[in-house]
Amino acid sequence: MGEISRLRNLGPASESVLAEAGITKADTLRRLGSVEAYARAVEAGAKPNLNLLFAIEGALTDRHWARLGGATRSSLILAADDRLSRGC
Repeated sequence: MGEISRLRNLGPASESVLAEAGITKADTLRRLGSVEAYARAVEAGAKPNLNLLFAIEGALTDRHWARLGGATRSSLILAADDRLSRGC
């Protein structure tokens, strides 16, 4: 079990996807934030669903991903779509 999968909501599968994007440390994940980490996973070739985005946000805010409110989810989706469309 690695450092990422010890975080709330994130298990070995999430850790593997993030590692493929070069994110292997919890500090790196915190520094990047949920939207950037999700975008990097997508750009690395992963095909994660939005639950990964929500799980990362929940991990970073110490909440269960299913408890994120609708406004938070919508905001995350819009920010991820914007980030991915810019390709930064």
